[in-house]
Amino acid sequence: MSFDFAPLLRPGLPPAAAKWAGFPQYNFIGGNNDAEQVPVDGLIAAVTAVLKREGSTLAIYGLASGPLGYRPLRESCGRSSPATPASPAAATRS
Repeated sequence: MSFDFAPLLRPGLPPAAAKWAGFPQYNFIGGNNDAEQVPVDGLIAAVTAVLKREGSTLAIYGLASGPLGYRPLRESCGRSSPATPASPAAATRS
């Protein structure tokens, strides 16, 4: 069964995108990683560890660290780069 959506759309819209025909022979858009080299087991282990440690904060969209973002990441970035008075890292140290 098919349904004609055309009458529901406003007049003057551009034509629909072309149907996906697969990747072109030379594809310069996006990542072109070797699928066999993706460290899937390592990614699973990392995600599992983080979910065990921080999973309960998913219910509040990770706001347990406040509105400036994930505190451990902010602190890590603050240690690896010099803070300026205008940076969030500098503001959280005071």
